[in-house]
Amino acid sequence: MFSESGFDQISHTIDCLSFTDNSLKEEINQLKSRIENAMPFFEGTFGKEEAAQFADEFLRTFKDPGLTYFYNKFSVVATKPSHLSLTHK
Repeated sequence: MFSESGFDQISHTIDCLSFTDNSLKEEINQLKSRIENAMPFFEGTFGKEEAAQFADEFLRTFKDPGLTYFYNKFSVVATKPSHLSLTHK
């Protein structure tokens, strides 16, 4: 997709992020904030009661003492040649 759009010097990385102990507590706090910020979307999609139930059930899973939480982060970096415009025509 990047090369088809005219970008060059394309590179990518894949990082596995794993959370335990303090980093897990910090990530849970960030997840709470993300859910709070997304509640208007969830409420509009599922309704207020179902959105609240989803948030409660989702966050409750993080209280399991045997929890393993990780995700893969994909990053792509490319260079835009000076002749290439980023405006949509």
